Amino acid sequence: MRFVDIHTHGNQSDADAIRIFNLIPGEKLPESFFSVGIHPWYANKYTIDQVEEIIKAHPDKCVAIGECGLDLLRSPLGPFEQEELFRAHLELARKYNKPVILHMVRAAHVFGRIIKDFSDLTFIWHGFNAKPDVFHQLKNRNVYYSFGPSVKSEYVWEHIDVEKILCETDDSNENIETVYQNLASIRNLNEENLKKQIFANAIKVFGDGLER
Repeated sequence: MRFVDIHTHGNQSDADAIRIFNLIPGEKLPESFFSVGIHPWYANKYTIDQVEEIIKAHPDKCVAIGECGLDLLRSPLGPFEQEELFRAHLELARKYNKPVILHMVRAAHVFGRIIKDFSDLTFIWHGFNAKPDVFHQLKNRNVYYSFGPSVKSEYVWEHIDVEKILCETDDSNENIETVYQNLASIRNLNEENLKKQIFANAIKVFGDGLER
């Protein structure tokens, strides 16, 4: 049973971990699995066509779309243009049957509206730090929440359904095993049981191909 790091920007290798690298168009393809998308901060630098070309060229290694989403604090695009680009990502996710890794800042209310048009998709809210009412509002939606080194609210992570939890290292130098240990402490769970549950969650989200 291996650890699963569902969102990382680092190139470190770990024989005991399955890693999903966050790929930006133009970057060198990693040896690991990857997700690909246009981050809201760089929304004016790349095109959705570039994203699709990478998906088509590497359908097995590309296991998710993203990170993509909405950032109402920091983006070169306005809210309307951001939503348009985000919806284009979601159409790709639907076309290629991929889950979506979210970057969502000050935009939970907008996402709550958009998700109604894409209820067939699976979403992973990476680095989730929103208030409890956000995941309560999305309780009946197919949304998973990824725990990382930058977590701020332990209360939130005490209450999210364990079957909807994943883990990540994001852009930190943290070891994924340490991230698991921190979450197990917050949840008061046995680390090995948590590891098994997150592995099962990851297979459900990304498919059996992760095991190869």
